[in-house]
Amino acid sequence: MDKDLELAYQYGPIVCQKVNSSNPRGDFITNVDFTKPGDLTSLPVNWKAVNEPYKKEAYKAIQEGVNLQFTHQLLPYVYYSVVETHTHYFIMYAFYHAQDWEREDAAWSDGPRWKPLEHENDLEGALIVVNKVAPIHKGCSDAMLTIAHDNFYGYGNWKTINDKNKEVDLFKTDEKKNI
Repeated sequence: MDKDLELAYQYGPIVCQKVNSSNPRGDFITNVDFTKPGDLTSLPVNWKAVNEPYKKEAYKAIQEGVNLQFTHQLLPYVYYSVVETHTHYFIMYAFYHAQDWEREDAAWSDGPRWKPLEHENDLEGALIVVNKVAPIHKGCSDAMLTIAHDNFYGYGNWKTINDKNKEVDLFKTDEKKNI
């Protein structure tokens, strides 16, 4: 396994997400070119293609155990990138959704209604920062930044190692001078 893939696998987040109950397929994480693999010009049709050939009434059939055959398979897919500096790895994970909406009923319209949070071709994700130098941090991430819609959330181990190889909390002002 190549080093970048190994790092992405090792530090990959566990994704938990709420899906729209009236249209779960619209919330599936999949590849951006699910309609025509390898052809990014297909992006404009993704909003409608998620549920072809069915509309809202199909989900009642699914709940009743009817097996429907959709035109496009939505395979789980995660994009990742690894950037390395002398001291850290920056590992980015991106998750694609063909549909993104604010209201339940918007999921079944013929296209997004263009409210601030209703749009096609949504890309959300997480950035993991890993300190690769300090032995105390080996195998642990230092920080994570996530984005979903217009919400950014930061999580972190806001400690570092000073020149005396002692762990220091970056938010305690009396210890900042010892870094």
